[in-house]
Amino acid sequence: MEQSTNRTVGTGKSTFDDLVTKCLETGSVLDIKKKKKCLNEDDAASVLALHSVREAPRLSLRRRAIETEISKSHLQRIFKQNRILPFKPKFRHTLEEGDEAKRLDFCLEMGNRMLQNFLTDKLDELPLSHRTRMFFQQDGCPSHHAVTVRNWLNTEFNEHWMGRDGPILSRSPDLTILDFYLWGRLKQIVY
Repeated sequence: MEQSTNRTVGTGKSTFDDLVTKCLETGSVLDIKKKKKCLNEDDAASVLALHSVREAPRLSLRRRAIETEISKSHLQRIFKQNRILPFKPKFRHTLEEGDEAKRLDFCLEMGNRMLQNFLTDKLDELPLSHRTRMFFQQDGCPSHHAVTVRNWLNTEFNEHWMGRDGPILSRSPDLTILDFYLWGRLKQIVY
């Protein structure tokens, strides 16, 4: 045996014997890669996992592992072998052809419902002392800048509303924390 600074290098007869034996058996002195256990459709876990995908395609891998009582790593191997990709929701920020009319109808309907059935009713329930001290804070949506919207806000809130071209400027130094923190934070999360 030769001695080096960190380790002992084996040059004994058994090392050469092992290499000769390996070469005769495999035709190479390199280590043979072990074949991984191949899962097939007959495997009960595979059948159960594939059936659960058909039943609930949007279920997460972790939730599926809990429900089927199959380990998460085993499920990953089954899915990889069967070329099943995890469900990933895709959020769209663009309108497609035909969406504009539906969107406009929805916005008109919901706007009317909210203004007529919710907001004005809730405002009427407030005592006058609260209502005179209350302010409405408008966001920066372009449709909220329309003349009809501003006129409605002036009428309903007696010029106590904040927004673009409103009685109180949207960048007024006396705005609430919501304007400076919450809306910016929500935009960061969504976009």
